[in-house]
Amino acid sequence: MLQLMASSSMIRVAGLGVTLVTSVVLARFLGPEGFGYYSFALAVVTIVGLPVHGGLATLTLRETAKAHAGKKWGLLRGLWNWTNTIAVFLSLGLMVVFAVLAWLSADQVVPLGGMATLLVSLLLLPLIAMAQKHGAAIRGLHRPVLGVVPDSIVRPFCLIGLLSLVWFDGGSITPRSAMQLHVLAAIVAMVIAYFIREDHLTFD
Repeated sequence: MLQLMASSSMIRVAGLGVTLVTSVVLARFLGPEGFGYYSFALAVVTIVGLPVHGGLATLTLRETAKAHAGKKWGLLRGLWNWTNTIAVFLSLGLMVVFAVLAWLSADQVVPLGGMATLLVSLLLLPLIAMAQKHGAAIRGLHRPVLGVVPDSIVRPFCLIGLLSLVWFDGGSITPRSAMQLHVLAAIVAMVIAYFIREDHLTFD
């Protein structure tokens, strides 16, 4: 148990380290104003998505562990399908509501230069919600270390890899393009989390 906790903590620390490096790289190439737009959009999405990310992940972890322990496979699939639906509809609802609010408050709360970046960042709401929900399901299947890999390792590593490819290719990085790459990294993390979850669901 202690070894699993230590491994999980090390993975999270590694992910934070990569996230820090990514922030330094972005600050270098976006400049103060551009990095401010990017950071603001990411902070807003993180806060707005808390009800979806945190609540569903906790519920999925608890109920997956209970259904898996009782070998209630139908209930387990039903739980995952239900939480998928809730995550998608809640995220889409938040996206629409916040996009309208951001548009109405343009140049008052949200600077015009950061509007495009903010609107792109809203795509992260369902992607991160699904990735974290899949990760919670993996932890509920008694794979605590693997459960934190997609969101803590895959997403930040993929993002810095994509940023490096653009930079080495001579392309320019803007706040909006950086956020688009973040969305792409979140898609990769979500897909990998899904396949890890499916691979470790054993009907024994």
